Amino acid sequence: MITSKYRRSTYNKIMLLLISISISDLFFNNVFACDCELPRTPLDGLAKATTVFSGKVLEVKRALLTDKELEVMEVTFQVQTVWKGTMHPLQTIVTAASEATCGFNFEKDHEYLVYTFTSGGQLNTSLCNRTTALSSASQDLQELGEGHPPIAENPVKFKTMALQNRVFIEWETPPDSNRLGFYLWRALPQGKECTQDVAKYTDIIMLSDPTGKLLLFESKDTPILGTKYFYVDYDVILEKSYCYMLQEIDYKYNSTYYLDSISLVTIENNSCSIK
Repeated sequence: MITSKYRRSTYNKIMLLLISISISDLFFNNVFACDCELPRTPLDGLAKATTVFSGKVLEVKRALLTDKELEVMEVTFQVQTVWKGTMHPLQTIVTAASEATCGFNFEKDHEYLVYTFTSGGQLNTSLCNRTTALSSASQDLQELGEGHPPIAENPVKFKTMALQNRVFIEWETPPDSNRLGFYLWRALPQGKECTQDVAKYTDIIMLSDPTGKLLLFESKDTPILGTKYFYVDYDVILEKSYCYMLQEIDYKYNSTYYLDSISLVTIENNSCSIK
């Protein structure tokens, strides 16, 4: 027979367990949750930011900051409008890998209003500086006013030449000791025109060697002298048109995409044309 004293003892133990769980959960959330204060107004956020822009997310991937051994998310945007700073049409920023460390959870193909700050030579954003989904940014957009389009600075001279069954590619750079190297991209355009709209291409690839390893053209620049680079692409088909684009990488693995120098080549019999 279970006595009332036993029932009270069991009840007290259960209540003590529930209280302990609640206190532990509260402690965990307080310790590991992001704790920061947003700028009070959009103009405060603008004043404190390195750059402010709106854009559509093209890619989200995990990366490791080797100097700090810190995992982050690298987010590449197709920039639409800029309110502060100089932004390229394609821009990569970073954010912490989890919301517990104030990282912002970006989703591919969604649009955002982004306020960035500079840390370790990279553009960062977080839950602490008014970055938000573009659909929720009506107050900010009203106060920020009219912005301007992204500006693609292009210090690199880039050209291609179709030579029957191959494409000769050449580019020349100004001096830059912070440049790690370049990647080459190739795509098939819809029609015979290259644009900055990625939706108007098929078979977008980064050029690789015969083993499938991506080709990184390592920089030979110095603070005084620039460099000329050459590459021949044999993996082409007669009567097809190709668009080529150059991507620059620096030693912090920031990328610059030279969208205003995308070059069109049509492979024709006995073709010999420079674009």
